[in-house]
Amino acid sequence: MFGDRVDELVGEERATRWAQARAFIAEERSVRRPTSPFALSPIEAPVVYGQSDAGTMAPVVHHLHGKIPRLEVVTIPGADHHAHRVVTM
Repeated sequence: MFGDRVDELVGEERATRWAQARAFIAEERSVRRPTSPFALSPIEAPVVYGQSDAGTMAPVVHHLHGKIPRLEVVTIPGADHHAHRVVTM
C-alpha cells in the first residue's frame, strides 16, 4: 500500500507508523461484521463526503440508510475522498 515510502521511514517514525497501521486494520476488521453489536435504529448520524467521491459513496450511503433510518447525508462541493480530514484555519 505504501510502497517505497515505508522503506524510507527510519527509527521511531517507522515504528509509530506500523503501530498506527495495525490499529487501523484492527479497527476496520471490528466494524466489518454481518450484524451490529448494538441497535442502529436510534442512532442519528451524519455521513460527510466530498462531491467528487459521489460514485464511490452512493452505494455506501444506500446501505447505511437501510441500517440507520435517521442518517443525515452531507456532501461537500469540490472536495474529494478525504474531505473529512481537511482542517481550515
